[in-house]
Amino acid sequence: MNSTSSEIFRTSVAMLGGVIRSLGRGGDSALTRSLTELGAAFIAELGGLLDPKNAEEARIRLEAASQKLLYGGVAALSFHAAEDDLQEEGEEQLRAFLGYVRKRVLGRKKVAILTITAGNGHKAAAYAVEAGLTEYFGGDYLVTVHDIQADIGAIYESAVKHSASVYNWFFEGTNSTENSQILHTIGYPMFAKKLDTIFYEEQPDLVVSTFSFPGIHHWIKKTLRVQDRHIPFVTVITDSISIHFLWYAEGTDAYIVANTETRDIMEKNGVPRDRMVVLGFPVHPKFYRPIDVAHEREQEGLSPDKPLFLVSVGTGGSMKDVDFLSDFAKELGDEAQCVVILGRNTDLLEKLQKKRFGPSVKLLGWVGDMDRWMKMSDVMVTKAGGATVMECVAVQLPMLITRSLAWQESGNAELVETYNIGTVLPDRDGILTALRDYVKNPDIAREQRKNFAKLHAEDATRNVANFLKEQLGD
Repeated sequence: MNSTSSEIFRTSVAMLGGVIRSLGRGGDSALTRSLTELGAAFIAELGGLLDPKNAEEARIRLEAASQKLLYGGVAALSFHAAEDDLQEEGEEQLRAFLGYVRKRVLGRKKVAILTITAGNGHKAAAYAVEAGLTEYFGGDYLVTVHDIQADIGAIYESAVKHSASVYNWFFEGTNSTENSQILHTIGYPMFAKKLDTIFYEEQPDLVVSTFSFPGIHHWIKKTLRVQDRHIPFVTVITDSISIHFLWYAEGTDAYIVANTETRDIMEKNGVPRDRMVVLGFPVHPKFYRPIDVAHEREQEGLSPDKPLFLVSVGTGGSMKDVDFLSDFAKELGDEAQCVVILGRNTDLLEKLQKKRFGPSVKLLGWVGDMDRWMKMSDVMVTKAGGATVMECVAVQLPMLITRSLAWQESGNAELVETYNIGTVLPDRDGILTALRDYVKNPDIAREQRKNFAKLHAEDATRNVANFLKEQLGD
């Protein structure tokens, strides 16, 4: 018999008994019956762990019983805190018992990451945080990513592609303390139920958000701040400089920002400086791993000596993003090469495949190793998406920014110009001219590559992971 398991069993029985007696004296009969039933199932499974024939199966059953107990206990605390009818002694003992179960029985702390499909930046940051915690701390934490409203992605893509001016007008028009409060009030019901479900089912020890959820401050106050313990809420800002007021939520413990410019803008807009930490933008740890560029190029049939331009188009792209390719192949095809990644934009890929550009242009659909292609390249041709810009920063890849798809992306383009880590075009008509300049004058890209050091972003994902570990009290 394991002595630690025996100690946990005895302590749990004693603490649960004290909770039930206290609640019973307070007259909370329904709550007492519910917790007695959940507690009995928990104790039964905990007892089975003392000398199990199948340890792994016993642990799985115990975790399930523990989660049900925590769900019932925390839900009871939330309900009775709102009704103000829970006896103080019973409340204190219940909080202590739930904390003991969470720490000694379940062991691993839980991190819930909230995100949304609206472009790629928010989800990319969420999965980068998850990968960072896993990469640097192994199995110490149980990390889950939740896409709160997946169907919003299609609405967002359609809005910025077909009605960009209207979208930007709306975004800028609501970018104030007063107007953003209207969005908070309207938007809160869209997310509240889903957020509550995630919280009560998972019982996280830390909540991280990579999206500016409308009304999130209401949820922090009504759900997160009435629990038996303080659960930190951390927001990862996924844009630079152009920061909408929706990002600012009362009750947020910390904002992780990519650079000092973003921090200064947020401070000017009223966010306390001590609530912000400049850690860089989290990207998947694989972006930091070096490769043999010459070898990888040869594997793909590319020259290790000619400049390589990587063109990222994606789902929202159109022929306007790539209509320079024919002239590129004719004019620069002997001196340079171009890889065009179109993601899941199969219609555009099929149209381009019919054009036969020759060996200097390579067309690809969706790729699962974008980091590898970026490391192979000399310059990336892309829009000013937050995640893409920061991934270029991570691999120190100069950018040719062809457009800002939405208002919030303009700040990312401004960052590229401020640090001279790329070239920002007023429109897509100048792409070929800019590429010609890069080919004829290689010093342009070399100087831009040197400037990445000013951003100090080489350890961003590790910095974020370490900071979140501190928030967990470890």
